[in-house]
Amino acid sequence: MKINQTAKTALLSAALLGLCSCASIVTSGDRKIQVTSNPSAATVTVYDRKNVVVTSSVTPTTVKVKKGAGYFKAAEYRLVVEKTGYQPMEFEIRHDINGWYWGNFALGGLLGFLVVDPLTGGIWELKPDKIDAQLVPVQAPAAVSLGGQRLVILARQQLTPEQQKRLVPLARAGARPFTPGK
Repeated sequence: MKINQTAKTALLSAALLGLCSCASIVTSGDRKIQVTSNPSAATVTVYDRKNVVVTSSVTPTTVKVKKGAGYFKAAEYRLVVEKTGYQPMEFEIRHDINGWYWGNFALGGLLGFLVVDPLTGGIWELKPDKIDAQLVPVQAPAAVSLGGQRLVILARQQLTPEQQKRLVPLARAGARPFTPGK
């Protein structure tokens, strides 16, 4: 049985469409997020879901992050913008299903739907793609003089994330509770 050229072309086209992975083809690669700040020259640090630093740079910058974190698993990030004298700002990098992923249905790309897009991270879209951090100056801390010692009171939000991790409740530190006037 001889197959004519039109039938060969149709079969080849159908086979290629069956291997299609729409989201990976149309939106391939890592996600690039533009980050600016006012004032500029602020440090941008990106943490993954395990609180491990993924990348760090100085504004204005473009950070590059992976969209996937494994088979059918979206990446999750926390982006921190900080500068001395200013309150740090945190941003969540959210994930959603990439609209092009559904193109696998329309084009019959079962392999793209079940294997390629979920493995490459093409199934996911990360938002936002632009961040403009308007940093707020830290107000001068309240200071009190007690028995020749200077006590400075800071709000937890005025501390960097690293300083916040080192905080210990007074009861655990073995200190007596503070009682005014004693």
